[in-house]
Amino acid sequence: MLYSQTETHFFVIKLLIIMAMLEYSKTVLEKVSFNRELFRKELEKSRKMLKEDEIEILHKWVRTSLADKYPDIISEIVDTYPA
Repeated sequence: MLYSQTETHFFVIKLLIIMAMLEYSKTVLEKVSFNRELFRKELEKSRKMLKEDEIEILHKWVRTSLADKYPDIISEIVDTYPA
């Protein structure tokens, strides 16, 4: 099935928005990682803002990129996320 040019553009824009929200969440988490409570708040907010597949990507990123910062918060929020 071929998609019209409009449908293709819509799909590309939607994909870019999704990627932008995920990247935005990563950027915010990096920037607030100096403060324990801000980090917790933003990680929780990201979980509410993103879709399920994006949350999984974010969780993997948090576990590898910021795991040494607040392992207890990451474990509490990320590991208790319903699969």
